[in-house]
Amino acid sequence: MTYISGTLTSANPAADLYALMDTALTSAGYTLFDTVIIGARTHKMWRSAAGNNSQNLTWYLDVTYTTTGNGSIWLSTFEDFNATTDLGYRGPYLAFDSTIESTYYSRFGATGYALETNWATVANTTNNLVLSTANFGYWISITADRVIGLTSISTTKVVYAGFFEPNSEHIARADTALFPLITGTVTQDAAMGSAMLTRAPKGVSASIYWQYTARTYSYSAITTSAEGGYGVIGDNSVNPYTGYNTARGRNVYVVFGYYANGLTATNANSTTSATVGKLRDVYYFAAASSVARGDTITIAGQIWILCTSTSNFTFAFKAI
Repeated sequence: MTYISGTLTSANPAADLYALMDTALTSAGYTLFDTVIIGARTHKMWRSAAGNNSQNLTWYLDVTYTTTGNGSIWLSTFEDFNATTDLGYRGPYLAFDSTIESTYYSRFGATGYALETNWATVANTTNNLVLSTANFGYWISITADRVIGLTSISTTKVVYAGFFEPNSEHIARADTALFPLITGTVTQDAAMGSAMLTRAPKGVSASIYWQYTARTYSYSAITTSAEGGYGVIGDNSVNPYTGYNTARGRNVYVVFGYYANGLTATNANSTTSATVGKLRDVYYFAAASSVARGDTITIAGQIWILCTSTSNFTFAFKAI
């Protein structure tokens, strides 16, 4: 695991922050696979080899940044990439289309496309780290399984790209087609965010519209239980977190848009969605209003980074 944080003031904030991420990605075991320049953006395609991650599957991380001037860094996931043709395979897809092919259970299957055509690498605003030419803070955690990031320009938005942890039902149904890869965000907006899977759960109805392929939920949006005692971060009188062996928060679940053909519904009141897994190293906590982006808590010797509290709750992700 590699963690970077700090502040930047730069006329080219995306390029400069990417340079820091380049070093961190290398330290975490990624290898730079290809560079593709499209218009005002530079795409750096990184490879996480099968033997280097928990799923034992090779996957690709597209780190896209505004080449010069102010802009963003986008994080996108692909199952495969061809460095000769610069085509991505089974990447983030965001469009009205009900097609699911039956080999990979993805939108385009074995057909590759250029990075800014059918793939939502930069067209989708949910997967970007928002930056500024003025002084800003950044907090980015990198493992071979996923990259998680937060900036002080968007204080309640966590960007997530990589593997999610599939639940037992999804593993059983997907069988040899299991590839739990996701691109997206979690935000404080109603404790949810939008995201895109590279594959649909095997066996779902073809009525799915891909722009609703996956959403991340936690706490009241689905039925779940706390992982231990219930306290409030930032309120020492009722704070049970520091020194405990579990995060004692709530998991953040990946919810597929439709549960047709036998997938278990999200809860008793849902007929339109199903939980297929949860994000790695991200939790949802009760929090005092004083909690601000970049604040930390320590759980069993591990540091967790907090977002700014909204409506008495905050997201946290594991730093080191």
